[in-house]
Amino acid sequence: MYSKIASILEAHFENNWFLDSGSLLGVVRDGKFLASDKGIDISAVIHENYDSVNIREAVDEIEKLGFIVSRYKWGCNCYKYCFVPKRRTGFDYAFDLHLFKKQGDTYFCPQVSFIKEKNSGPFASFRSVRKGNSIHGNGWKRHIASIYRYQFKYFGQPMQMKHIFEKGIGQTFFWYIPQELLRETEFGEYGLRKMSNCSDYLHFRYGDWRIPVKDWVTLRDDGGIKKCTSSDIDEFMISEIIMK
Repeated sequence: MYSKIASILEAHFENNWFLDSGSLLGVVRDGKFLASDKGIDISAVIHENYDSVNIREAVDEIEKLGFIVSRYKWGCNCYKYCFVPKRRTGFDYAFDLHLFKKQGDTYFCPQVSFIKEKNSGPFASFRSVRKGNSIHGNGWKRHIASIYRYQFKYFGQPMQMKHIFEKGIGQTFFWYIPQELLRETEFGEYGLRKMSNCSDYLHFRYGDWRIPVKDWVTLRDDGGIKKCTSSDIDEFMISEIIMK
């Protein structure tokens, strides 16, 4: 399955896609995906706008491999896709496809988090504390959040993230990669592409990435995440950014 996914991404994104985040960290540091990882993070740089035929064709082809596709949308644009395998595929991992565009000397991908910051630390939108990869506490509200996410992932419901933000749930961010860190990619573990300079990129994201951290909170600890406003994302989405 890895080779089939890689073949589709290669056909539509050429060498401009790569393994990212915790998935990249796991294969570079440990030679395998992290035990806590239930999904694979893949990022891709797009040359045109979010309505590219190339992107739609790639998504359709991956869906035909036996995946349920969900879309993270901001207005009319999809900036992220979530692929969950159907049981008959025999594939163990869901995976996310994050779409980056270049603005100035930086690549950006919008992010909307359900976590809200309070004085006592990072909190989920249903008032549950997130510790590492787990969400703890607050009874029935936690179950409502779980059901909502399950419906989204396993039934292919679109997530209108701008509407969620406007309802006062969550925060807006940009996930960003400086141009100097995204120079070339090469094939690596599982037949998936990774950055040629993985060590520099992982240091940018995680600091001393060779040492595992038990209590990791993305919005607090990730060097590649910065807060932005809803208007920042609006402007980014409508701008005609062409990667040179």
